[in-house]
Amino acid sequence: MGMPEALTAPTQNVAGELVPVLGASYRLGLTSIASASLISSTNYRQNT
Repeated sequence: MGMPEALTAPTQNVAGELVPVLGASYRLGLTSIASASLISSTNYRQNT
């Protein structure tokens, strides 16, 4: 993964507390989906 800090940095404000994006998703009852194949597809299109 190219930017692990994107998952671990506390950038989202939930109820007045800064939390990482996956923590915010969990607290808000949302489902998070990550896909390496989607990332690979995006990188492929940018490099062609």
